[in-house]
Amino acid sequence: MAKTKTSGLAAVQNLYLMQFELLQHMDKGLRTTEQIKEAKACLKEFTSLLKVVDPQYMGGEDVLEALHAMHDKMSERVKRHAAKASAKKTTTKKKIATKKKTTKKKK
Repeated sequence: MAKTKTSGLAAVQNLYLMQFELLQHMDKGLRTTEQIKEAKACLKEFTSLLKVVDPQYMGGEDVLEALHAMHDKMSERVKRHAAKASAKKTTTKKKIATKKKTTKKKK
C-alpha cells in the first residue's frame, strides 16, 4: 500500500482489510520463510494503520484496544515462528558443514 494520506474512514477500512489478511496468514500457517516474510510485511502494514486510525470511526476505544491486543498476539506468534525457522536454518547449515568436514578426512 502506498503511503498516502487517507481519510479516517478509509484508514479504518484498510485496517479491517489488513486484519483479515493477517488472520489468513496465521490460518495458513507459518512453516516456510516465505510465509513468515509475507506475514511480517502484513503485520508491519497493520501496525502502521493502527497508529493512524481514529477510534471515532471504529465504534469506540474498546474496538481499538481489541485490535491492539490482536496485534500483540500476532506479533508474538510471528516472532516465535521466525525464531524457530532461523534456528532450524542454522542447525541445518551446521550439520552440512560437519558432514563435509568428516567426508574430507576419509579421503
